Amino acid sequence: MHASAVSPGGIRSTMSTSGSRDLLGVLSSLASRMDLLVGTVLTHRSWTARLHGVGVLQDGSNHLPVSGVLLRSTGVAWDVRSEETHPLSIPVGTAGDSMDRVLIRCIEVVSSVVLVYHLSSHVSSSTTGCVVRSSMSLHSVLGSFMQWRVLGMESLCMHSVEGPKGELVVTLSVASTRTWRCRIRPADLGHVLSLQALSLGVSLSDVVMLVGTVDVVFGSVDL
Repeated sequence: MHASAVSPGGIRSTMSTSGSRDLLGVLSSLASRMDLLVGTVLTHRSWTARLHGVGVLQDGSNHLPVSGVLLRSTGVAWDVRSEETHPLSIPVGTAGDSMDRVLIRCIEVVSSVVLVYHLSSHVSSSTTGCVVRSSMSLHSVLGSFMQWRVLGMESLCMHSVEGPKGELVVTLSVASTRTWRCRIRPADLGHVLSLQALSLGVSLSDVVMLVGTVDVVFGSVDL
């Protein structure tokens, strides 16, 4: 579901029958391909030799500002989604190396497929009573959003959500019943800082691979 599907006070469109059928087909194909990928990763000697024991992160929760897959690869079972909405079986690593990070991402894709599969039937059956705003323009959506902003308080609010790269922290400063400052801190900056510790004792070609397993978006670092 794209972010534009949700608007304040309703949704922009309902899920059609053909859309539900296509969604189930994509989920089935994705799950089978991920099972094949995990089996290939575990049995491929060159792949395992290239990833195993490279970029080991020891006890990342105490010394480095890491979250998401990078944190869970060290054995810390922390996922914001399991604390807020859905009970998840959180996959964690044992070695904290690049192999753990690749396997955790593959397992989380399969877990997401199961989650979307169960929620799709709920969404299709619960959208009957929702307000459909398919004719809303961008200007009206922004106007509606401004009406739903935080009012009647003067404080500093902070909230975090689990993103693909790690925890995404959103901070709102509210004063005089108006939200006047919003700060979004992605997890990429902390993960870039952790590359120095991960790169100790590895070759230059391993550093290129570490950037991929840590999965940093450099556009989010330049803030």
